[in-house]
Amino acid sequence: NIEVCISHKSFEKKLLAIDMHISQINPPVFNIAKIATFKDIVIEKNKSIKYFGQYCEKFYVCSLSEFLELKNYY
Repeated sequence: NIEVCISHKSFEKKLLAIDMHISQINPPVFNIAKIATFKDIVIEKNKSIKYFGQYCEKFYVCSLSEFLELKNYY
C-alpha cells in the first residue's frame, strides 16, 4: 500500500540481476502459449501509477499485530 520511486539506474540493476539469474535463461513454455517472462512481469508491476515514466517498489505496511501473527505463522 506504499510506493517508493526508484531511480532508472537502480531499476536497470534490478533487471540485470534478473537477467543474470540462472532460472531466467530459458523460461518454461506451457501449451505452446507464450507466457510473459519474469522480467516482463517485473517491468509491468513496477510501473508507477502516480508518476508517468517512473518505476516504484511497492510495499505493504502492516500493523504490529499483523506482523506478530505472521511471525507466529512461520
